[in-house]
Amino acid sequence: MKLLEIEIHNVRGIVEEVLTADGKNLVIWGPNGSGKSAVVDAIDFVLTGKVTRLEGTGTGKLKLSTHGPHIDRRPVDATVRAKLKVPGIENPIEIKRSMATPSKCEYERSLKPHIEPLLELAKRGQHVLTRREVLKFVTADANTRAKEIQELLNIKEIELTRKALVAASNTLSGELKNAQQNLDMAKKGVSSTVEQIQFDAANVLKVINRNRQVLGGQPIRKLRHGELKKDITPPIAQTSGKSVNVTLFEGQVRTIRNLLSEGNKEIAEKDENLRSFIASIKTNPTLLRAYSQRQLIVLGQSLLDESGKCPLCETDWPDDDLSVYLGERLLTANSVASQQEQIRQLSETIVGVLRSLQSSIENIINFVRLAGFEQELSQLQSWIDRLKDLISALEKPLEKYPVERFSGAQVKRLLAPDNVSEFLTNITEQIRKKYPESSPEQTAWDTLTSLVENVKILERDTEKDRIATLVHKRAVSLVECFEQARNKTLSALYHSVKDRFVEFYRFLHGSDEENFGASLQPDGAALNFEVDFHGRGPHPPHALHSEGHQDSMGLCLYLALAERLTEGKIDLIILDDVVMSVDATHRMQLCRLMNHFFPNRQFLITTHDRNWAHQLRSAGMVNKAGLIEFYNWNVATGPSVNHEPGMWEKIKTSLDRNDIPSAAGQLRRGSEEFYSFVCENLQARVTYKPNGRWELGELLPAAVGRYKDILKQAKRSAQSWSKDEIFADLNELDSTIGQIQKRLDAEGWTINTSVHYNEWENLTQADFLPVFDAFQDLYAHLTCATCGSILYVTLIGQSPESLRCSCDKINWNLKMKPKN
Repeated sequence: MKLLEIEIHNVRGIVEEVLTADGKNLVIWGPNGSGKSAVVDAIDFVLTGKVTRLEGTGTGKLKLSTHGPHIDRRPVDATVRAKLKVPGIENPIEIKRSMATPSKCEYERSLKPHIEPLLELAKRGQHVLTRREVLKFVTADANTRAKEIQELLNIKEIELTRKALVAASNTLSGELKNAQQNLDMAKKGVSSTVEQIQFDAANVLKVINRNRQVLGGQPIRKLRHGELKKDITPPIAQTSGKSVNVTLFEGQVRTIRNLLSEGNKEIAEKDENLRSFIASIKTNPTLLRAYSQRQLIVLGQSLLDESGKCPLCETDWPDDDLSVYLGERLLTANSVASQQEQIRQLSETIVGVLRSLQSSIENIINFVRLAGFEQELSQLQSWIDRLKDLISALEKPLEKYPVERFSGAQVKRLLAPDNVSEFLTNITEQIRKKYPESSPEQTAWDTLTSLVENVKILERDTEKDRIATLVHKRAVSLVECFEQARNKTLSALYHSVKDRFVEFYRFLHGSDEENFGASLQPDGAALNFEVDFHGRGPHPPHALHSEGHQDSMGLCLYLALAERLTEGKIDLIILDDVVMSVDATHRMQLCRLMNHFFPNRQFLITTHDRNWAHQLRSAGMVNKAGLIEFYNWNVATGPSVNHEPGMWEKIKTSLDRNDIPSAAGQLRRGSEEFYSFVCENLQARVTYKPNGRWELGELLPAAVGRYKDILKQAKRSAQSWSKDEIFADLNELDSTIGQIQKRLDAEGWTINTSVHYNEWENLTQADFLPVFDAFQDLYAHLTCATCGSILYVTLIGQSPESLRCSCDKINWNLKMKPKN
């Protein structure tokens, strides 16, 4: 896609303007505040429905509806129409947007399959590079850089997918923990029924087979609920209705007594240690704050730069104090993390004992409920509830434990309430009085009946744990595989972009940076970027390189990304005043870079630097019709626009008016500018002046002399390579340039006379036309008729290699054939 025409009405400083590009490069130059960037905003708006300059960090309350239209204009009056050349469509197409309905792009609906992909691509904003954004890839922190570049590459979905997978893995981790807790409770339920403190499947089978033997059954080998009562006959009931098996009840009471006896001492010791660890953190605000802010500290370290400022509040810190301080904070936070692991182990041990006790109490509750002892039932249920509260607090010990109701003494009473032994003895005596002793067969049957339910729950929770473990393992593996594949793919992608970036940067800086290298590597969610500094190893770009070099890095990296992103889709690249810090020496080389690597791209360049604008013209980046000046902006009418004609058109206009003084002045000023570029491109020698102001009489001879020397060298080279046809062409050029030089020597005085001695009335159009023709002919010899660029010399070290133009239509070899 290329821009053919843009029509702007009442948009950000422009009242009404139509600019024609015809798919070619366009340069808009003028002073700051003349409305240049409004053109960029208008193109941005018509392609995306937004103005990027009004969004992002630092834009505050800026709104498109309020600040997009020209001042005092309504959104409905602010419109942009663009005429585009779109791949696959022969005729130009038009699109239009209004700031009253920015999301609606008007175009012929039949063209939707062609236009929608282009508009979707344009939303990434990769076609516009502004001064504000030029360094965001270079000096940004690694996480921000990754985000910005991934948005440009349209791969931000990769990071969203990664986050979704990590979130799913974390969720499944929580579900696995719940499954493990449920399985643990199921095991404790089985253990409690067979009067064991710890679950042991082999011991459980022994108990089951012992009870099956009492009932005349054969032993079973596997712990399956369907096998427990298989091939055995229930005993004849000793009593009618529901009855409590006294033997089983007493067994559960013994289990509780054993838990209280063995667990009390262990729990008391571990609870004391747990409280000590938690207190050491909670009573030290620095430790607690460091732990809670650990992630922020790590992020803060990654954002530090040489300024020494805090990246969060921008407070100045002397020397490297902030980095040292954050390092100490991180060490503290890491030590807290180590203590937290000990806290986790202690709390899990205590919780294990508490759950065993909970399971045994719940078994007793079933008997007491069956017996109808309401008061005792209430006391047991209260005991269970308090145990659950304690377990809940211990699951998040740093946040919830200990609290006032869970002091050391209270925890001891919770594990073994006051008079618990008398309480259990009293219930046991009441059960014995109410129910007769059960026969061994009935006890065996009741034991197996309870175990059937226990084992069924165990099997269910074992299967849930197996599935939860498998799913969580797969989720973890999926995250790992995804990240490995992402890193491999992004590494290859970033490597290709990095190689192109290095190629651009070396081309731009020539021999100064011929060994320049760079590294662009993904690191988790971040993207690390380092560059070589004169063979002294890799460093962040803003560590040692100047602002101008950083600017050129940002530009080169942007061009490398833009090349990969939009080839064959959006061929428009907008550079909005992005070469402020690029020095004049490298600006001409930047022109050559764009001409050489992007010959089929359309550039729209804005600048406040007149010299840069004319360098773009002299390098053939833009023709005379594409050089537009903005000036005299005012709020009522917007900018004045000068569609600047070429030098020859200006002089011809003056000659047509018979205004010889103006024509002579224009020729002199234009030629001084032109031959200053020629001298630079051909590396001609001009006498040094401290003020840097050379006149035409100094520039022209140096330029022509150098050109003739190069022509002679090209002829010698052609002869050495036996290129007879090329030699003949060059020989003819040499003859022609000699004739032109004679004409200049004969007629050149006219310029000085007309400008300096005010003898204008003595000159006629006929007097001046030979001068005009001679200068125009020489101009044609020093520029390419195809691309319009001024010829320039390329070097190998300090030796001339070739004379060429930007499009390589002209390419003279200056190297001699090596002798045998």
